[in-house]
Amino acid sequence: FAKRRGTFFPSIIANPDRYLFKMDSVKQWLVREAAAGKKLILVTNSDVDFAELVMQAAFGKGWRKLFVCNMFAARKGKGFFELPASETPFYSLKHD
Repeated sequence: FAKRRGTFFPSIIANPDRYLFKMDSVKQWLVREAAAGKKLILVTNSDVDFAELVMQAAFGKGWRKLFVCNMFAARKGKGFFELPASETPFYSLKHD
């Protein structure tokens, strides 16, 4: 994504409004669930830069506040469930 290779990612970066949609009804549902005491987490295989673009388009700039934990490049599937913890380190990123 960051290297802008091929046509898929550069097209999305250049025209996010063409490919990505606001998800106000989903955002309101997430807000209701959090208000009801649910602890929401986001776990995605996407790298943080791509997830940032998609989630910001869908939910707006404050999207990270919808979740108590955001996990990127999670390697769900084999990496997330089957590899030993020593091979799947967690990193903490400070986001301003």
